[in-house]
Amino acid sequence: MNLVASSCVRNTIAKLLYLNWEAIMALLYSDGFEHYVPKGHSAAGIKKYLEQAGYVVQNDGLGLAIVDGTDENTLALRLTLPAGGATPPSVGFDSASEAGLMAWGFGWRAVGKQVRIARINDTIDVDWDKTTGRIVVDDIQGANVIIRDAWLYLEVVVDRVNEELRVYANNVIQVTAPLPQGLAAGYSIEWGGQSDPDTTTTIDIDDFVVVDSSAGQYTDRIGPIATVIRPATADTGPNEWTLVGSASATHYGIVSQLDPGRAAAPYLQANVDGRKEMFSSNTVLPAENDVLAVVNVLYARKGDLDDRAVGLVVDSSGTEVEVTAPLTEEPRFHCAVYEQAPGSVPWTKALVEGSKFGFVAR
Repeated sequence: MNLVASSCVRNTIAKLLYLNWEAIMALLYSDGFEHYVPKGHSAAGIKKYLEQAGYVVQNDGLGLAIVDGTDENTLALRLTLPAGGATPPSVGFDSASEAGLMAWGFGWRAVGKQVRIARINDTIDVDWDKTTGRIVVDDIQGANVIIRDAWLYLEVVVDRVNEELRVYANNVIQVTAPLPQGLAAGYSIEWGGQSDPDTTTTIDIDDFVVVDSSAGQYTDRIGPIATVIRPATADTGPNEWTLVGSASATHYGIVSQLDPGRAAAPYLQANVDGRKEMFSSNTVLPAENDVLAVVNVLYARKGDLDDRAVGLVVDSSGTEVEVTAPLTEEPRFHCAVYEQAPGSVPWTKALVEGSKFGFVAR
């Protein structure tokens, strides 16, 4: 067996800012865009990592950047839509779900002109009316004026059971519109892909979360959230993988590096089933927020043609939970979502900060 893992094992905490106890759903994915590359990285490199994380990037990723995020010391994804551009960049995310309801939440900031906020299932446009300044779907105007150059938290809900599309801004309902007849199966969201003829516009995306109504802790939108990235800061053991490409680096430093797929980047490697790496983080969570879930993220590939997998592990109070992900010969980001702490108990600030996380060769 030849498993190769480079950055970045992350303990990604999606914390609720405004909790809605009426909403219970299965959390499928969360991304704060902080574990790929630092600010100033090339658009081509950002495109590569986004695609390795499951995003669909159009028009060669021109205009992509990593910029300051919603909160202090956080990062976000920026799309620059050039004035009159014939091929403005777009970033999309497809969800393999057949549930009756799907919800996407994301921090949003636009500077320039009003452009389309999102396209759903390649069919439904959530627009931003240039005349009224309100969100609009099929000529149904939103409740409030949406201002430029300010962070908002937007949620788009496709409800096939009630045949509705609902859009929320900062936890306030803006639009309720009927779903189109014959809406395509599956679920997808896309940002960008549209430009103003006269004005260059930037769109910033942060704190992205995807949830559906399948069995799980949550089954509808959850209100505005934030992600807190907790990179590894200590090797807790076992640390059994071999360090490649550096004679002195710590294992936690390897799994916390940004731009992990760059040329000559050091990495960890295992050839024996069951070899394990575990870490902790000294990142402190904000005291005033509830913890929604933990997401463990690993950048990894396999080195041969045989079926190989890696287990993503979280250890809380001595109890472990492992989620296994199959590997490919090309590197990819693998994510495991833990809606509850090991032992099927709710996450708390103390449990998260005291947890260990890592991976095991399978």
